[in-house]
Amino acid sequence: MNVLMFPFILAIPALILVIARPNQPRWQHLSLIFLIWTPLIMLLLTGLTHLSGPARYDMYFAVIDARLGQPSYMLGRLVWMHPLLHAVLYQYYLWSLVAPMLVVAAPIVISDIRIGYRSFVAFLISPVLAAIAYAFVPASGPVYAFVGYPFQKLDLSNLHILMLNARPNCMPSVHMSIALMTMLFLWRWKSGRVIGIANALMTVFATLGLGEHYVIDLIASVPYTIAIVWIVNMVFKVRSVKKLYLVPAPSCSRFTT
Repeated sequence: MNVLMFPFILAIPALILVIARPNQPRWQHLSLIFLIWTPLIMLLLTGLTHLSGPARYDMYFAVIDARLGQPSYMLGRLVWMHPLLHAVLYQYYLWSLVAPMLVVAAPIVISDIRIGYRSFVAFLISPVLAAIAYAFVPASGPVYAFVGYPFQKLDLSNLHILMLNARPNCMPSVHMSIALMTMLFLWRWKSGRVIGIANALMTVFATLGLGEHYVIDLIASVPYTIAIVWIVNMVFKVRSVKKLYLVPAPSCSRFTT
């Protein structure tokens, strides 16, 4: 099963609940969000490769990575030498995309619908704006760009643009951006902080260890995430990031109807 179809699968029980309990607006909102989520993301990923063409700037990204100690190669050797670890991280890399859906669904179902919509808009903006960056500065990641990754020594003496068919989705890292936003949205709960931090660390390990990203992609995702949160707060007219994300969450009973 394609993980990207998971929102559509979640929309099915939500629609059933809408029919069974038509007076419950929470399920109506949830089914609408999941039905919108799937086609937009699938359309975005399908058109991404066609928009950028085959040219890739991976060698230039690799130069930056090398000057920072080549963490993608260091972690890559560790991961690829242990097949079980590689398999676990690969599955985590795929299924980590489910976390935003749960972060969106939880407040809609049990607390404040408005918070669910704010997080939904943030998670939707992240891949859309990133696709624009990918179209202008396309790169695919060391595992796709360099033969023998991560064991063969990388020759960067002759820098040039590579021609690849792999998807151009490097900088900024949407996986890292989503992990950072997930951490922010969960920060109001003590258990959420633990989950959010652990998820962010696992995302760093997986993205670099699998060779999907260069370290500069993860660094760039930090200001990128800050910009997305600022945009969302402007759209929803939220004046205080601390008030929205960092203070303890109110009791769910306040919002039950």
